[in-house]
Amino acid sequence: MDGAILFIEETRDPMSVVDERLVHLRAAGLLEKVVGIIFGQLSLDRSEEDEFEDFLLDLIADLHVPVLMDFPAGHENPNLTIPFGTEVELVVEEQRGWIVYREDALTAPPGAEPEAPS
Repeated sequence: MDGAILFIEETRDPMSVVDERLVHLRAAGLLEKVVGIIFGQLSLDRSEEDEFEDFLLDLIADLHVPVLMDFPAGHENPNLTIPFGTEVELVVEEQRGWIVYREDALTAPPGAEPEAPS
């Protein structure tokens, strides 16, 4: 997982559940290996969102990696597909961010021959 970008989403979980997940990843030594973190859209009442985002950012502040909040993927609409295992670049600016795909997600691996049409 060295050099990976971690994508995290939640499904109306309380802060304590997300805290447990991040603490587990930290205890396993995995958080220290990531180069960025993307949080999907939070499935929360909008009145709770700012508090929850601050809570998440406090949990990972010591990692000093770029963080993208409210990425349109997870369980809410819009729900963009994230092709896991592809090389991407995480770009984060002051108030916005995005991911840049460095390779096609749906191409055959090198050496694989495409199937002939039937």
